[in-house]
Amino acid sequence: MVICEIYINRRGINTMEVPRQVEVVAGDTLTLKFINMGHPTHVSISATNSQMYTSFIQENLYVSDVQEYEIPIKDGPYAGVFDLEVVTGYGTKKATFKVFVTKKCEPPPKPAKPAVQSKSLILTINASLALLAVGIVLYIAWLLIGEFEFIDILNLLGFLLVLAGVLLTWWSHRPS
Repeated sequence: MVICEIYINRRGINTMEVPRQVEVVAGDTLTLKFINMGHPTHVSISATNSQMYTSFIQENLYVSDVQEYEIPIKDGPYAGVFDLEVVTGYGTKKATFKVFVTKKCEPPPKPAKPAVQSKSLILTINASLALLAVGIVLYIAWLLIGEFEFIDILNLLGFLLVLAGVLLTWWSHRPS
């Protein structure tokens, strides 16, 4: 909530002291705090070119001493500016100030924590490396001793162990 103080009747009858500008974040509320330093008076507030930022158009207030009026600001994707006009003395005195609407600042994303290798992952990697090594040794043995017919089992075992090592490594790296 942003509070904007507007002084009335401080320097004379129907005088107004408004800020030059006010800055409000989209989705927030602009609170106009009227502080009357003299006799009670009627104050008219109107917003021009504000349709994109607020549904507020106009309001007439009777201000005797201190009065607050809230203007909701839409939670939209656009930043920009609109004018607020304050009128007293049945239109004899008028003051205008700008309301700057800024975008909501989103908090920056938290950095991802680095993945910590657990003991089970390390054991899985070691087991897959052992399967790969034994499979390669069996395949090389099959190549070197290829003259016996029963030795073809070494080729099959070597292939299956290498395949098991590759699959074990692949499944251990998949996200869960």
